[in-house]
This record gives sequence, structure tokens and C-alpha cells, in this order.
Amino acid sequence: MMTILTSSSIFLLKEIIFEMLSYLPVKSLLRFKCVCKHWNATTQDFQFICLHFKRCPVLINKKPLEIESYATGFIILSTIGLILEYLICWVASSPNFIYRIRNPEMHQILEIPDSQNPILNMHMVVDTDNQLLKLLSVIHVIGDPGLPLGYEVLDLRNEEGTYSWQTLDLPKESRGETTILQNRICRHSTLFKIVDAIGTAYSMWDTTNSHIGIDIVDMVNDSYIGHTTFPNGFYSKDDCILWKRKLSFAKVVKDEVHVMVLEDYNKQQIKWAEAKLIIKLPFLKEVVQEQIKVLVGRRSKLCFSRWNWDKKSICTYDFKTGKVTTIVSSCNNSDLFEFITPCLFACKGMHADRLVSN
Repeated sequence: MMTILTSSSIFLLKEIIFEMLSYLPVKSLLRFKCVCKHWNATTQDFQFICLHFKRCPVLINKKPLEIESYATGFIILSTIGLILEYLICWVASSPNFIYRIRNPEMHQILEIPDSQNPILNMHMVVDTDNQLLKLLSVIHVIGDPGLPLGYEVLDLRNEEGTYSWQTLDLPKESRGETTILQNRICRHSTLFKIVDAIGTAYSMWDTTNSHIGIDIVDMVNDSYIGHTTFPNGFYSKDDCILWKRKLSFAKVVKDEVHVMVLEDYNKQQIKWAEAKLIIKLPFLKEVVQEQIKVLVGRRSKLCFSRWNWDKKSICTYDFKTGKVTTIVSSCNNSDLFEFITPCLFACKGMHADRLVSN
């Protein structure tokens, strides 16, 4: 007896559908939204969006020299698929900062409110394990000489679409060195650097006592974890990387890479590794008059940039096979790059980018 399957008799588990669709490119998923209501709902499910983001390959794009968004005047702060950017408008000789988030794949934008305090830097935090999508801003606390630096968090998963900055509670005592090296604090300058991993953000700046000040923020619970410092000598804050998803400082010395890792942290103790991790890079023995900078370290691979005179490349090194693979080659030394993961992230209140739609 033959059994005829109709469309109504075929049922796939949610997990199976997620598994199949999560490997497709964003543009394909956006086209498939019209297949049925269920598929359309899948592309808007945050659990699926996070799974797709984890599996989507990272693209390395070359930025224009002025590092501004094309034809908009907006200056890019960070890119993770979603692009965080700002524009300065002058009103009565005073700067007015306009912030927004843009999804270039979906041609959607969302305006972000400014803080009541001057924002010194802003960073977008994505944690797919905790299904987290938030903004962290470093602020200059006006009128409080004992606490010059503060932090505010904005949750981009607000279902009501009413976005506001929430100030984090910081200890005024035993916080550590918070005095910034430069006397004049500028908004969105290179004074501050923020990186994040596994739901934790690290805010760094050069202090007045030849150290790098580091504040650690729990982005899952919107709380301040603690403060630590790192000697600003052999390493600088520009040598900061994520090594196996941990905050680290890495520098190439001859044919070796020297890595210092932040091993553990909590409100009671912040612990750096007792000794540097030194890894041999045999291919560097053949390198002549090249500069090497480590970008990120994973369990099996090392991503780095290398430049010689006026040419620059981005490469990976496989620890197991010893193979060096060039990802981007023969670029001008002045070229800047951005690492982008195309994504389906969308926020309540996003609307069409008129510049693109027109």
C-alpha cells in the first residue's frame, strides 16, 4: 500500500529547521521569508539569529581612508554585522552627537539616544551564548572629581522599543587608578579601547603612572566586576587581543609570540597568569624586515597582520599543520580593515534606511 505525503502531513522539529537554515547566507534567508509564515517567524527568532550568527563566516572588508560610512558622514565606531556609528552636528557652535545602529544586509537603521553625560567611547556587545545584544558606553561623570569615569548600558533587545541608558553602580573606594593620561578628555578619541568576550567587556586606557587601567564589566547582569592594571612598557593597549576568548596582551619577538593572559576574574580577585605564554612561530625565521601584529588567537589558529614597507597582508597560522594562509594580500599600508559577520539582528523600532531605499 502506497502512502502519499501531503504538505500538511510533513512536520519538522524547530531544532531541525534551525539547523538547516542556520548555514544559509543572510541574503538567501531574507528571500526565503516569503515561503511561509513559519519561515518568516524563524528569521525573527532571536535564538535562531544567534545560531546563524555563530555559523556565519567572518568577512574582512577594506575601509575607506577616512573611515566614514559611504556618502553619509557617519563615523563607524564598531562593526559586528550590525554597524554602530555616529554623526556630529553643530548647533549654535556646540557639537550635537547623533548615534545609530545599521544593518547593511537588511538596510535598516535605529537611532540611539545620547547620554546626559559626555560619551567618551561606545562599544557593541554580542554574546550568542547568553543571547545578548547591548551597548556599553564609557562616560565622563560631570561634577564628580572622585569618579571621573563611569559606564552606562543600553539593552537593544527592548521589546517596547523605548531605549534609555542605565548607569552602572561603581565603587568610589578601592577602584584603582582612574586618572587618564591626557588632561583633555575628548569624545570618541583613541584614549579608550573596549573589547568583549563571553558576556564580559574590558575597558582600557593609559593612566598617569605608566600603567594600562582596565575596568571589567559583566554585560549579562549589567554590573561592575572590578579594576586591574597592566604595566605599560613592553605591551601597550594596542597589543590587547582575545586569546582563546580571554583578555590578553600579545607581541611578536623574533620568531616567538609572547602572550600574557588574564586567567580569572570576579568581584573578590582578578588574576593574571604567573608567566607569559611563549609560542614558537617557525615561519618567522624566514621573515626579513617585516612587522607582525597579532590580531586574535584561537585554539588551533593565530590571525595576524604583516607588513613590509608599503604593503600589508592579513594571514592565519595553523598551530597543528604549521601552514600560513593569506586571507587579504598586497594592500596599501594605509588601508584599514573591518571584520564583519553578516547577520539578521534587528531591534524594535528599526526602519528603512532612506539613503539606500531611495
